[in-house]
Amino acid sequence: MDKAWAWLPRNSLEYEIGARNFVSGASSNLGNPTEMFCPCVDCRNVCHQLIETVLDHLVIRGMDLKYKRNPCWSKHGDMTHIDKRSVDGENDQEPAEGGEQSQPAGGGEPSQPAEGETVDASTGGGSPQKSNSTTKRTRGQTKMRKVAKDPLSKVEVDFTSLGEHCGSGSVTLSSFLGPLVREHVTVLLDDWRKLDEQTKDTMWEEIQGRQKHAVLKQMGCVWRASKSKLVGQIRAAGSHAERLRLKPSNIQSLGKWNNWVKSKTSTEFKEKSERYRNLRRAQIPHTTSRKGMFRLAHDLKKKSSDPKKVTRSKVWIAGHTHKDGRPVKPEFVETIEQIKTIDSQMESTANDNISEDDVSQVLGKDRPGRIRGLGRGITATKLAFLQARDTHVQNLEAKQAELLSQILDLKSVVNDLAGKRKHSETMGAQSEVSDVSRGVRCQLLEWGSTEDVIVGEGEFCSADPAYKIGRIPLGPNVAAVVVKSVTDKDSPLWRPTPTMFSLGEAVGLKIPWQADKVILDDNYPKSPNRTSDSKETISNESIQRCKVFDWNSHGEVIAEGVLCSTDPAQMVDNIPLGKNAAIVKIDLIVKAASYVWRPSATVLVISDALDQEVPWPINKIEIITQNAGDDSVRKSPGTNSGSSKGVKKKCILLDCKNSGKTVAEGRVCSTDPAALLHFKPIGPNASKVWVDVSKIDDAKVWRPSSEVKFISDAIGTLVVWPNDKIVYV
Repeated sequence: MDKAWAWLPRNSLEYEIGARNFVSGASSNLGNPTEMFCPCVDCRNVCHQLIETVLDHLVIRGMDLKYKRNPCWSKHGDMTHIDKRSVDGENDQEPAEGGEQSQPAGGGEPSQPAEGETVDASTGGGSPQKSNSTTKRTRGQTKMRKVAKDPLSKVEVDFTSLGEHCGSGSVTLSSFLGPLVREHVTVLLDDWRKLDEQTKDTMWEEIQGRQKHAVLKQMGCVWRASKSKLVGQIRAAGSHAERLRLKPSNIQSLGKWNNWVKSKTSTEFKEKSERYRNLRRAQIPHTTSRKGMFRLAHDLKKKSSDPKKVTRSKVWIAGHTHKDGRPVKPEFVETIEQIKTIDSQMESTANDNISEDDVSQVLGKDRPGRIRGLGRGITATKLAFLQARDTHVQNLEAKQAELLSQILDLKSVVNDLAGKRKHSETMGAQSEVSDVSRGVRCQLLEWGSTEDVIVGEGEFCSADPAYKIGRIPLGPNVAAVVVKSVTDKDSPLWRPTPTMFSLGEAVGLKIPWQADKVILDDNYPKSPNRTSDSKETISNESIQRCKVFDWNSHGEVIAEGVLCSTDPAQMVDNIPLGKNAAIVKIDLIVKAASYVWRPSATVLVISDALDQEVPWPINKIEIITQNAGDDSVRKSPGTNSGSSKGVKKKCILLDCKNSGKTVAEGRVCSTDPAALLHFKPIGPNASKVWVDVSKIDDAKVWRPSSEVKFISDAIGTLVVWPNDKIVYV
């Protein structure tokens, strides 16, 4: 049964034809069954599959490696076997156990006693006898079966700037390359450079990493080493049967194997081998074993405090001496000592030029294509290029470090300047400066109080409405003042900014202030001081429609809107609202040319604030009740009337079910029986109450509606309540 197709790439036409012939031949040998054992990598001759399924598995998955290497595929009717008696020649007989070993065919010297045998001196040294000691069983060549079992579990390998792998993963990679190359490349290949690209790609699929050129070059070295070892075993074999047992499993043709063995045991090859053997005797052997010079250099640099001092000379000396410092061979003591002496003399003046270091001075110039002590694949041209690249990178890094240092110095200078003078954009220090009355001292009154409370002192700059601070005009009845000192540092600014909220934070800066809240220390003309009415606190729970009065006059309505919030921490244009202010969403414009209280870059007059939320003084807002004719309408801001018609009395609402429990707190808006609520009169012995706080959420209201059934639904709205269940507080 032909087995050569199993070693071909699965994507080739020859592999598919061989698999098809194998399946049909196996089916014929087994008596044409409907199912047979599947030898793919997943089934592994454990389960039966249909004939067509077996062919698909072999083409898609491939054959199990262990079964592929088996010389006899017995589970599929293969009866191929090797009759040792027919293979061995008449003169090539197997030595009997404990007997004498015959000479090789064709004559020659008698064979030497094998390991573990002793020669009987009484018989003239001709008959070896078994000794009491037995030969130790060795593991043999590694097959790395535990590697690459799971496609998702991969071994990480580190590569250096020279393109060579190092670290713990490097050992696993080197061990894995041996079985891989021995499986795919036969020893019948004369020259590694003649290997076809398809086989290289097949082997590279098992690696799938970086530095393909370096890995393939190492594969070639591993293949040559394994081939040389096999040639040595063939030449040491005493019979044709022993040589046949050394045949690798990827060689199917027995004739090609015999021809190759014949070429390696010929007289011409022996002379060639002896000539190269004499040349190797003149070389200084290394002590790195399978680690190699490159990984040795990597370990030395890892252990050294200064890796730059690990030169090629130190690596070469460490690779040709034992751990205790002894040279690898006594005949090379003088050479190694001479290199050590020159290396110690040149340590103070390290030279990167490998053509002038101590190794080159003692051993001579390196041969083309290789450099002593640097490992495989490193040439003089490649090393010169890498050194030039590293030098360029070092220069760039030094220049970058210098630039970063200069940037840090500049940042330090800028921070020092900013510490002496705060950023001018915050409060408009870089704005246009008016020459009107500069330097006139003034006093600042608290803008939210009805009494004249002095909160700070400063210098009057301008009262021109077109004067700008931070690209925002002052507007009417506004003055620009430079704050010099404060008596109440927590007093809120008239126009806060995203970074300044209180008067104490504005010392030394120019700010806008309400003109009638500025008292000049000389006879400079100013606007008459206008005192506003006493403030009326507006709760956040009572959000409703309101009238907006001009903050610069008395009793003039300029807009209407919806009261949104009176929380001082609420943000408007990224600026906190502050004290004595409210947020109003404007939805009706009455006087479009009126200036807003806190203008911005896009909103200067009230017409610009349509459908937008703007801050407004709380004493310039009047709540609009739902009953336009109700006596509870607020008095207009700016009037000093003493009428109490607009006062809402606070009260407690008792349970309508006569339980005596307090269900809510609120304010009585009206007791007029004709007052309307939800388009219906409230009637006698009842009051219209604004609910502020709910005490018992599930308490039912006196007159439920579709939207208000429980007292918790009535928070912030009006309800009708019986007078005998209302207690005034």
